[in-house]
Amino acid sequence: MTRNKLTIFTLMLAIFGVVGCAQTKLGTIATTAAILEKDNSQIALALNKDGSITVVGVGAGERIKPCEIPGSDGGIPDEKTLAQCFPDGHVPGKILFQQNYTIGVREGSMCIYIWNSGSLYVFCNPPNNFSYSGH
Repeated sequence: MTRNKLTIFTLMLAIFGVVGCAQTKLGTIATTAAILEKDNSQIALALNKDGSITVVGVGAGERIKPCEIPGSDGGIPDEKTLAQCFPDGHVPGKILFQQNYTIGVREGSMCIYIWNSGSLYVFCNPPNNFSYSGH
C-alpha cells in the first residue's frame, strides 16, 4: 500500500470507531477508503451517533477542531471574526467555493437525510446499517 492509501485506511478505521458503525469488516473500510481516494477527498464529515459532527482531514488523518466563536448564532461569521480563526500567515480572501448542508433526523424515522444545493441524500436502516441514539 502506498503511504496515502495507508493513511486513508487508518483514517477510516478511526472514523468507523468514532461514528460507531456496526460494520467493522476490513472490506467495508477498504471500500470506503477507495471512495475517498477516487473522489480525491480532502475533508470528511462524520455524523456521530449522538448527532454531533466530527471533521477529519483525509490527507493527514487527523481531527480538525472547530474555532470557538463567542456569541455566535451559528451563522457564518463576518470577515473580521472569520480572520481570527485562521492560523498566522493564512488570510481569508475572496470566497472561491462555499456550500451549505442541512443534516436531519426525524422522530419515529430510522433515516438520516442530507440536503445540499437541490440534492437530497437519504440513508435509512434498513437497508443501510447504522444506529442513531438521538439526544
